[in-house]
Amino acid sequence: MANIKIRKCKTTDIDRCFNIWSGGQEESTGLRSANTKKIKKDFFNLFGHPKSIISVVITEQNVLIGWQGLFPLLDNPLLSKYTAHISTYLNRDLMVPELGQKLTEHTISVAKKKGIENIYGWVKSNNRAANLLGVKFANQKFSIKKSAQGHLPEFNLFIIDIQ
Repeated sequence: MANIKIRKCKTTDIDRCFNIWSGGQEESTGLRSANTKKIKKDFFNLFGHPKSIISVVITEQNVLIGWQGLFPLLDNPLLSKYTAHISTYLNRDLMVPELGQKLTEHTISVAKKKGIENIYGWVKSNNRAANLLGVKFANQKFSIKKSAQGHLPEFNLFIIDIQ
């Protein structure tokens, strides 16, 4: 594996994380937004949420090549500290072998220290690499059909039980 470092996301990283995220949205969701300014604001708010835990991958040359975040899943104040939604985005132009696996191992370790018991991940059915990661780490998998209105793509829901 190339010489990379996984570290906590800094405020100065958020723009680069947004660029990687927005580059993959049409492919991952099949949706396109005309209101980029609002989407970017919502993205920054999510990254700034006190319960969000974001890690970034940096190369020796200080190039951010990907990120993975744990975000609040439930609004219930009694349950929200035990669950999280995982989101992973990697710059496809700068892929490093086994990067997704290393990032997920790191994130699971962080989740365990924070007392998170379950991580939920939504993966589009045709995202082969992410589905392989889901199968490797998850304890449960559910296949969800495309919504009747067509706004949500067919995807797999993976649940990782933190041991």
